[in-house]
Amino acid sequence: MSKVICIYNQKGGVGKTSAAINISSFLEETGHKILGIDADPQGNFSDFMLASTESFDRDSDETLYLADLLERDDLTPEDCIHHAAFLLKSKAKPKRVHIDILAASGTSGDLYPDINLLKNKLSGFIDQYDYVIVDFPPTKPYADFDVNQFNIVMLCLAMADEVLVPCSTDSDSVMGFFTLNEHIEYIKENGYNNNLKRTSFFLNAISKTRVELDLLDYCNTNYKPYFSGRTVPFSGLLKQSREFFKPLAWFNSSSAVAVAYKELADYIS
Repeated sequence: MSKVICIYNQKGGVGKTSAAINISSFLEETGHKILGIDADPQGNFSDFMLASTESFDRDSDETLYLADLLERDDLTPEDCIHHAAFLLKSKAKPKRVHIDILAASGTSGDLYPDINLLKNKLSGFIDQYDYVIVDFPPTKPYADFDVNQFNIVMLCLAMADEVLVPCSTDSDSVMGFFTLNEHIEYIKENGYNNNLKRTSFFLNAISKTRVELDLLDYCNTNYKPYFSGRTVPFSGLLKQSREFFKPLAWFNSSSAVAVAYKELADYIS
């Protein structure tokens, strides 16, 4: 049975995609099989994970995406899956890893007639994976139950087992977590997802200024159990790994930022 982890914050620029990339990779590194779902129309998660995959071509009309799976009855998840591969050593062929991707198509704003559409489309299929990691767009949940219209955020939350929220080191970002949590509690309390067990946040890009250390202490003191206790330090290595299209697990696994993401993977597992 797979565990579905949704990495979500309504605010942009808080590190959702970096978390999805590196948590997926460290989970794979410890022997797990991963399905990554890119629900963000920017497609940064899927573009990074599939950069060395020859079969993934955004310029081809034959390339299939998450949106195709949701909109077409003639497609199965197997039709739309792309296999991640990374160039781990120079002058070597890209190595395929045990991470499969449902890629984002670059479209946004679509509404769907069934909150369980994605869950039903993937029913049975995701059981072959240990973890499903979903990278969210910086978009608020939207649902109109009277006319059955739901955005991709609601479809993903309806199948989540856990929601992990990256927060930047400012009070507005942290308080935004609790606004988001109200939406998630609504989904749980009204029976739209009885499997959603935990919602928590971590602090991202910590540089250990006095203000940030005070915020960390405040979260540890006042926001348990919502605060995971995990932090990710600010590091230029993260940008470098993104530029080289190589997750930290295979770029610099001993660095402080890599260790922090490994701890987040352990926290999930």
